[in-house]
Parts: sequence; C-alpha cells; structure tokens
Amino acid sequence: MEYKILASCSTGNCTIVRDIVAIDMGISFKKLGKYYKKLKIVLLTHIHSLRPFQKRNNKEISTRKTNFEICLL
Repeated sequence: MEYKILASCSTGNCTIVRDIVAIDMGISFKKLGKYYKKLKIVLLTHIHSLRPFQKRNNKEISTRKTNFEICLL
C-alpha cells in the first residue's frame, strides 16, 4: 500500500493513502500542499476542535470548499 505520513505528533496527525485518502486531518490545508485537490475522502478518528468551521448566524459553515467526503469513524 502506498502511503505518506505528513504529521504524527501531539500537535496533529495526517496520513495520505494513494494520494486520495487522508486519515485524520490534524494539519492545516496549507501543509496538505499538493494532496489537497486530489483527496476524495477524509477519515477522521477523532476531533479536537472545529477549526475549519466558523459560526455565522448560528450556522456552521466551512471556510474552504472541499471536493472530498468526510467520514467520522
């Protein structure tokens, strides 16, 4: 299996599998670099905060447009 570990520490985890699957997303979109646009699915094992989300008028909205599915395991 082809995979790359982008981060594995107490500040965040992220592993990219075959350039299209991310396991955990504990890093910024900027650190995802070239993988961001190729991702098809993100598997989350846990959530520390909702940093990528903002609240406007009591509704949560994403601050970035994404082309991938997000699954909480």
